[in-house]
Amino acid sequence: MRFLVGSSPALRRAVGAFGLIALAACGGKVDDESPADRASASSADPSSPSQPSSPPARQGSIASPPETAEEGGAATFTQGVPPPFDWAGSCPSAAPNEFMAPPRPSNAELGDRLDAIRSGTVGRWYGNVTTPWIPAYSVYFEFDADGHYATRTTDPTMVALYYGTDLDTPLKQWRLDDVNQSGAASGTIDVAFDYETFFALPAWQGELHNVVLDASGNRLRFAFFTSSGYGPVEFDLWRCAP
Repeated sequence: MRFLVGSSPALRRAVGAFGLIALAACGGKVDDESPADRASASSADPSSPSQPSSPPARQGSIASPPETAEEGGAATFTQGVPPPFDWAGSCPSAAPNEFMAPPRPSNAELGDRLDAIRSGTVGRWYGNVTTPWIPAYSVYFEFDADGHYATRTTDPTMVALYYGTDLDTPLKQWRLDDVNQSGAASGTIDVAFDYETFFALPAWQGELHNVVLDASGNRLRFAFFTSSGYGPVEFDLWRCAP
């Protein structure tokens, strides 16, 4: 998956006049492509949001589909079903090693740790997702160096991030911009929803917490929350062959 599109906030707000009017009521942002729906992640980070008593509706968190939004081009995938990653066979079916926590960085090393996690997160991953609401399931993740990401699941009834879509769209972007004293990074991830003729971002923001790359560089753990406090959706991933 590669998109020649920047990852600036301008892209995320680049909607047509009709889309802006239509989404005003539900707080969303639009991209004119196509199709699916859910989301995921967590940790013991004291800065993680507290957990509301029950999860929001997966589709309802962005309200009903805007009826007046501009229609996009042809669907990217037939009937809204994302094809499997062609590299899925290169992923170990089980974690190749125990998670080896990296050493705690000194204050002077925090900037280098953030850079190392950013660069180390780029690549192809497979692993497990746990949420407070449903049984665990397995996912594929691809983080691109240009700030985009793609997801798939082994269960067609699920979506990697629990919310949103596993279809590909330039709206799906990730960024890491902070690191805490223990050396865990945090940032944001844009969760796109599918409305068959276009994609839209919800009013809430996706948050990444406790992003930790283990000492081997081949295990990755992080937690996903919505900015409205739902989560954690927790990921434990291991690296696939290039």
